[in-house]
Amino acid sequence: MFCSQCGTKLNDNAKFCSRCGQRVAMAAPPQTPTPVTAVQPTAAPVAGVSQTVPVTAQINQTAASAPTGQTAPLVNLAASATPVTPVQVPAMPTATVPAPIAHTPVAPTPAPTAPATTAPAPAAVPPAISPATSPIAPTAAAPANPITSNPLIGRLFNPASLKTMLVSLGTGLGAALAVGLVAALCISIVIPPSSWLSALSSSNSSVSYALDGSDAYIAMPNFVQILVAIVIAGLSGSFSVQASGPVGSNNAYVSLQQLGVHTSIWLPVGLSGLALLIGAAFGSYMLARKREAPVQVRWDGAASAAIIGLGSGLVLLILGALFPLSIKGSADQFSASGALDGASLRTFAMGFLLAGIGALIGYAMARFAPDSSNVALALWRWTHRTRGFVRTVVESFAIYWLVFTVIGVVVFIWLIAQTHQPKLFLLLFLAFPYLPVALFALAAFGTIAYSGYGPALNFSLFGFAKPAGSSTSIDSSPAVAVGWQLWLLFLAFVLATIVIVLRTSLRNMQDPWYAAWKHTWKSPVAVGVLWIVFTVIMSFGASLSFNGFSGALSSILSNYDLTSEIHPYHFSIAIAAWFFIIAGLWAFIIEALAMRVGPTIIASMPGMGKFLAGGYVQPTPAQIAARAKARLASVS
Repeated sequence: MFCSQCGTKLNDNAKFCSRCGQRVAMAAPPQTPTPVTAVQPTAAPVAGVSQTVPVTAQINQTAASAPTGQTAPLVNLAASATPVTPVQVPAMPTATVPAPIAHTPVAPTPAPTAPATTAPAPAAVPPAISPATSPIAPTAAAPANPITSNPLIGRLFNPASLKTMLVSLGTGLGAALAVGLVAALCISIVIPPSSWLSALSSSNSSVSYALDGSDAYIAMPNFVQILVAIVIAGLSGSFSVQASGPVGSNNAYVSLQQLGVHTSIWLPVGLSGLALLIGAAFGSYMLARKREAPVQVRWDGAASAAIIGLGSGLVLLILGALFPLSIKGSADQFSASGALDGASLRTFAMGFLLAGIGALIGYAMARFAPDSSNVALALWRWTHRTRGFVRTVVESFAIYWLVFTVIGVVVFIWLIAQTHQPKLFLLLFLAFPYLPVALFALAAFGTIAYSGYGPALNFSLFGFAKPAGSSTSIDSSPAVAVGWQLWLLFLAFVLATIVIVLRTSLRNMQDPWYAAWKHTWKSPVAVGVLWIVFTVIMSFGASLSFNGFSGALSSILSNYDLTSEIHPYHFSIAIAAWFFIIAGLWAFIIEALAMRVGPTIIASMPGMGKFLAGGYVQPTPAQIAARAKARLASVS
């Protein structure tokens, strides 16, 4: 049997092509005439009489035995090329019995179109086979398509896979733009761009003087530029500052790039980045779960997710280049311009990472939990069906995330109330999900570290800490104490950890295979790797670098005697890089307590089982297991 798409030779019981993924259409077997064997008479023979039973008698008996209202099939004797020899039935010495009622022979109706039934025709013609169902001979196979020459590439670029990838990419970008649209509308209403000009002129006397001229003109960013800037900022993409204006005594127009100055500004992942990840997951799951073989090989989903991430990064890179957040102004004979350009390598990388991770989650859920209506429900069901350290890591992440998100919302509202600045609620689009992650790091004895210009600072449950002997505006002591409210974070962390330990213990009692010390290293390693990623994407900062001094910049700096004071500048505020070790240590403590302490607590409090019932491993439905076996069989 061969594939009708690419001509690859397949197993007889294959349902899908191993090269291109095409569903194999089972060809109907050719219909051949079946010869009819003469039927022996059923009437008892007359004693002592040698009887000759012609074939016509057989036909009559067949017709007589047919049910009422039906016509028995007739045999065409005229069409037969071989004469029919009568069947000799030997006489049997039996007692005299009444003779059966004789049936009047009925001559068969000639049917010229019917084939011979007693013997095959000498020149039998095989029935015609439809071109749609005829197998493709190996010698007639078309030349291999370069795209489908590789089985993985063939599966990735078939129409169903391409449609799934396009839907996932569109859903992810659409969700990110929707969040950015809401944020841009709020900013335009609460802080319209026209008010930016008055704030700028009131803070700088030179700008105020220039704008007082009769021919002064300034162009503020438009709505689309604000929208794109919010989306890129929420992805933790970076912006480069571009500015140009008159410099020197001759008022020559130069730009920062011409002066050799390069800048970069970035923020942590915000709501638009989270929307991109969730939207890509929803899109890939929505279509992949409906396909009969959503992910035939484990690398299909990863490769498809990489393609989706690549498309997302390119689209965001183009948007950043087309719509920079720009301000232009002119007064008298002078003009200047400035812009935040989001077209950067970090913007592409973060778009690729977030969309790729989201799409990969969707493909994975389509493989392991295709019995759900959306990816959120699939994640919920898959979480309760998985076992071992994977269940521990996912469940810990979900519980901690829920607890510290609630705390983050409370802290955010408290800050707005304390500062009496309702406009701070606009920071909601950039403060989440960074705020819950930072609060968790503080509660688990981590630190928020500042590095860059001036002495480094570390903020933890014990307050601000700085290097000994350094002087800052915070205080002259090595550490500055903070309120007792921060220790409430630690209390919430301990309570959430106890719940995780008890649920893990209950699961180990139900599934004792993983209740062994040889498995306790897996969860800490997975948690440590995840926190390395979080440390990279949950940071914000800026950098200023000089690629040497151009002639114009050197003359300007020398006039003000600043050449020796200009140095590259970089600062960042992020979770301490070493926190992944602390997180891994907490994961090991959870595993150890679940093995040694948890079972004793559960046994002493029988009623706790109902409260922790969600920790049990739920069985995988039979149809999901059968589908997985069928998928593996189709690949093999």
